[in-house]
Amino acid sequence: MSPALLYVLIAVFLLLAIALVWFGLKTYLDMKNHAKLRQQKREEIKNRIMRH
Repeated sequence: MSPALLYVLIAVFLLLAIALVWFGLKTYLDMKNHAKLRQQKREEIKNRIMRH
C-alpha cells in the first residue's frame, strides 16, 4: 500500500470519526434540551391546575 493511499484512508477515517462525534453530541444535546422543555411544559400545566 502506498503512503499516499494510507494518508487518504487515515484522513477519511478521521473525518468520519469527527462527523460521528459531532452528530452524536448534537443529538444528545437536542434530546437533553427537549427533555428540559417537556419538564417546563409539565410545570406550567401543574401551575395552571393549582391556580384554578
